[in-house]
Amino acid sequence: MNNKILIVTDGKRNIKYNDILTFYDNDIFNLDKLNFIKEFVYSMVIIDASDPIKCADAGNIIRLSNMWIPILIVVDVKTSLKTELYYLNSIKGLGQIKLLRWKEKYPYEIVDGVQNILKPMYYIKPYNIAVVIPVYNEESRISYVYDFISKIKIMIEKGFTNASIFFLNDGSTDETDGLVNKILKHYKENVEWIDDKASISYYKLDYNTKKAGTYIQALSYIRADTIIFVDSDDSFKIEDISLMLNIIKLGYYDMVIGTKDKTAEDRNIIRRIISFLKRHITKPLLPNKVDDSQTGLKVMSWNCAKYILPYLHWDMQLAIDLEMLYIAKKLNFRVFQLAVKCIDREGSHVNIVKDSFKFVKNIFKIKKFHGNMNSY
Repeated sequence: MNNKILIVTDGKRNIKYNDILTFYDNDIFNLDKLNFIKEFVYSMVIIDASDPIKCADAGNIIRLSNMWIPILIVVDVKTSLKTELYYLNSIKGLGQIKLLRWKEKYPYEIVDGVQNILKPMYYIKPYNIAVVIPVYNEESRISYVYDFISKIKIMIEKGFTNASIFFLNDGSTDETDGLVNKILKHYKENVEWIDDKASISYYKLDYNTKKAGTYIQALSYIRADTIIFVDSDDSFKIEDISLMLNIIKLGYYDMVIGTKDKTAEDRNIIRRIISFLKRHITKPLLPNKVDDSQTGLKVMSWNCAKYILPYLHWDMQLAIDLEMLYIAKKLNFRVFQLAVKCIDREGSHVNIVKDSFKFVKNIFKIKKFHGNMNSY
């Protein structure tokens, strides 16, 4: 058999398979035209259907011809674990079934998926890291942003050369947009390693989401095995970020989060009291041995992130961290909390009183949205 691929699609994602899979011989059939297949001479099958039921039905029809045929199912990036399990439970046969979360920006992930099935002995996927840095109205603190990027750049050059930086502008209304673009220009003009020009990117949201939108946007569009979320104001130590990366790479933990409540420098008494109260209010929603949801430094594997993403809400604002951890708890992910050094910078955009009331309100919303969520 000469690695011929059968592609069954409803055409809704408009994926240009022949342009992507140029090294393979492809037969493309519409989802409702499977009966036109005269001879089954394929090495694998790709099923690209937006309806899970129709997708599973197509898989079962194909498996009647060959129970061992490997199937690659293309799904949306926000597909839940429940839906993935539906595919695996519904399609009969003995061959392997893999799922690929389609991201239009990364069409050649389909090539990776095919190679992983047809030529696993030659398939070596690089380990990629994404450093996600949300920014919002940082004009008065841009020097901190620049200093932090300089440190991150050194960390990438010296220890994690497979990392990329992603700025996410959370709807800034000051000069942040232009200033960040200047940083990007300077960064790209001073490249020191191959493919560096592609190692820093910038996205801007249309309006301020108080962090929630930056998390969801990042998880929806970024391709990486490990994702780091870190505040932009140079408040965290690079050595702590490096340590968290090394912990997640051990493979045991799905998420590593920083906690600064007992280590933060220059924190006033009001913030300490508010943080103390938040820890006690949110404790029942947090994973085992975790008591701080609000530190702006966390690292997670893509395997964890992809299952959390479908349940996140744009209107959760500053409680997005808590929602993320509550979902992680519900899905039985392993979360490790690490005490990190931190400096509370001046110019924070958090209104201690107003945002704290919103935070408490969102706790009830989290319970409402996810209280009956089953673990799998």
